[in-house]
Amino acid sequence: MSAFIIGDLFGAFPRTGALVVPTNVGWHKGARGHAVMGAGLALRVAQLYPDIPVAYGQHLRAWWAEARGNTLTPLPPYHHVGHDGRQFLLVPTKPINAASPELSWRGSARPSTVQAAILDVAEWAVSRFTKPNPLIVPMLGCGAGGAHPQAVYPWLRWLREHLQAQGVSVVIASEYSLDAVKDLPPAAPVRVPGWATDYRGEW
Repeated sequence: MSAFIIGDLFGAFPRTGALVVPTNVGWHKGARGHAVMGAGLALRVAQLYPDIPVAYGQHLRAWWAEARGNTLTPLPPYHHVGHDGRQFLLVPTKPINAASPELSWRGSARPSTVQAAILDVAEWAVSRFTKPNPLIVPMLGCGAGGAHPQAVYPWLRWLREHLQAQGVSVVIASEYSLDAVKDLPPAAPVRVPGWATDYRGEW
């Protein structure tokens, strides 16, 4: 499989692979408390796999209850296997709105949240992903999150090279051309404590 996909992510998403899905840290009020999937790729995944928002919402609410409002508590990525066998790894690229989690989707991606997401993907893929299936990674945070591709792409190049050294096949996916950024050198992301409510970082 090519190292890059330009265009429809689902069209090139093999059933044996896993798709990384950027999300927010938000859930609806009420008994079900299903996750607010926002827009972009997360919304499309929710429409095609309606059980994911319910399960992901449970994952988020359990984390928040355990954290007791402490945003330094790590939020593990959420792994889900769809009805057709496709795998998804949901990672937040937007910080939580602690006062109103259901509104977290209105926020923007931050460097701290995107870097944390990439590092979480790296750790999950090395320890839990079945090789040699491909891991499809979109331009995290660059859609509805508003992140700058010039900042995110070097981190994704690092991810691809890091995981390839571990025997994991990574495909960077984008719905638009990467010509303007594809020659940027890789840069290692850094985990920032308190990323979940870090509204200070700007692109």
